[in-house]
Amino acid sequence: MRAIQHISGEIDCYITCIQSSSIAWIILSLLALAIFLFIAYMFISKPEHKIKIFASGQVLIIAAVWLSFSTMTCSSMFIINIYLLYTLLTLGVMFLLPKVFDRLLVRRLNAVHITEILEWGQHFVDRLVMDVRVFYFDSAVPRAFATGRSIFISIGMLELLNDEELKAVLAHESWHIMHNSKTHWLKQLSLMTFTTTNVVKPEIEQMADRYASNIVGQQVLDSARSKIFPKN
Repeated sequence: MRAIQHISGEIDCYITCIQSSSIAWIILSLLALAIFLFIAYMFISKPEHKIKIFASGQVLIIAAVWLSFSTMTCSSMFIINIYLLYTLLTLGVMFLLPKVFDRLLVRRLNAVHITEILEWGQHFVDRLVMDVRVFYFDSAVPRAFATGRSIFISIGMLELLNDEELKAVLAHESWHIMHNSKTHWLKQLSLMTFTTTNVVKPEIEQMADRYASNIVGQQVLDSARSKIFPKN
């Protein structure tokens, strides 16, 4: 009860401070807009749009808190400081996640470097793109995707395709790493947050396929795709 009363007292004090501020309308406008964005976040379906709106709301909250304490005589409040710390941490994770996500995936998938079972796989990728590591993970479903500076390929994919077809897949994923700037960072982040498959715009996939066909030949690429997507 004491903790609840303490928090309630801090909130009342904060509201009083805002009301006495000469720029109260600016602070209230920022808070109102932030609340609107958080409500909109609940009704938007596209992951990249949800992330953008959520980040914008967090930034508005930070701005409102900063204006409150920089222009008023209020003392520092524990609950406000905790929320501000939380906001800064979530924004930090959102912006840093694309850079460390592949390392997190290695642990999550218990992935192993490809040279343990397929030595030529890493050498092949090394000829296409610099400083990229290839991993395999235990899954019967044929899957392959790229994130950060890593390529992940499932056991199911390794068992399904022959060496030349695997080269087509590795070349395709290498193109994604070489041209990841073509996929907006918010799109990359939303993919990382909500899925572990490399689902991007069709035209991006087509460019990756063209690159792979130049490396291994169109016939090999078509053969690989017919095995991975037999219904297509």
